[in-house]
Amino acid sequence: MRNRLQPYAILAAALLCFSGVASATTTVVITSPAANLTTPNDLGVVAYTYGPESVRVLQIYLDGVKKTESVWPVRNRINALVSTTAGSHQLTVQALDPNSAVVGKTTITFSTTASPLSFPDLDQASWNPCDPAHGCNSGGNQAPTPAAIPWTQAPNEDGHSIEFPTQNPAAAYNTGYWWVTHTATSAVSHYFKYEFDLWMPAGLGNAPQGIEWECQQTVNGYVYNFGWQAQYVRSSSGGQDNVYKVYRYPPSGGAGGWEEVNLPLTRFPEGEWTHIVAEYHVDQSGTVWHDALTVTNSLGSNRLDPYWFDSATGAYKSISHVPPLYSGRGNQFSNAFQLDVNGSGTAYHVFVDKMKLTYVP
Repeated sequence: MRNRLQPYAILAAALLCFSGVASATTTVVITSPAANLTTPNDLGVVAYTYGPESVRVLQIYLDGVKKTESVWPVRNRINALVSTTAGSHQLTVQALDPNSAVVGKTTITFSTTASPLSFPDLDQASWNPCDPAHGCNSGGNQAPTPAAIPWTQAPNEDGHSIEFPTQNPAAAYNTGYWWVTHTATSAVSHYFKYEFDLWMPAGLGNAPQGIEWECQQTVNGYVYNFGWQAQYVRSSSGGQDNVYKVYRYPPSGGAGGWEEVNLPLTRFPEGEWTHIVAEYHVDQSGTVWHDALTVTNSLGSNRLDPYWFDSATGAYKSISHVPPLYSGRGNQFSNAFQLDVNGSGTAYHVFVDKMKLTYVP
């Protein structure tokens, strides 16, 4: 007698695999979200593949439902926003070859929350200016950073913005650095999103050497730094013009600094708001990951995918740093903003509004 359940068993197996299966020798690596940790309901998925097969499609499945895909993915990477509801989830990223056979697949479990913690309206917070007299490096001729100026005139979006001015007159490669201190925590947070709107005044669109933003936690002596720079002009130490960089916090007594992440910079337009969103996370091993940078203005909205090329594997890998240990340093939590003066000593200022830091412990 014919087994009437057999067609259903075959169908279930096909759905589980999503498509035909080849010998899976391509490696799929999911770098965001981190396995077994928690993100907000709106999250970024970042993954890459490497191996001998040609990858025609990279697909993202959440709880068995395809959320998005990339056809002929650039550098065999995918970096996309997806949304879900609060709870525990299963995430699969799989690679298909030109015949639509699965040649690589990785699955992780993680959780999401509808209630991440946040510091809204940071542009209205109390900002500390850098003063070299108190041990803060202000670059150039080490002139103190001017105070940030609360702003209620135009430009603003919600009645309040803040003006960040460089020294004026400024010396070559001066820096203006401001930070906000938050209550320190005893455990590192595992998800961060730092966002704000930036206004570049008319006539100043080419004035900066660079514009920087960061958030930072120090927990049990380990420094978790999440810093970005929009580098308009190469610094005195060299590099390229018009690139984005991330910061590698130096180990105690060692070397660190800004690293290029293969992302070209389109300078922020004058006389309008540019919305900037930086996403980061810390995995269970304590490694810091720079997940994505999204820039939106009249030129468009672009989700930028930082990466580096590993010649040993042929993989275009995600950007990660191991937090350095500073023994004896107390727990800290802060966000910051910085303006870098160019080699000609050109003074300038910008306005910032709707600044917000979102995080999940």
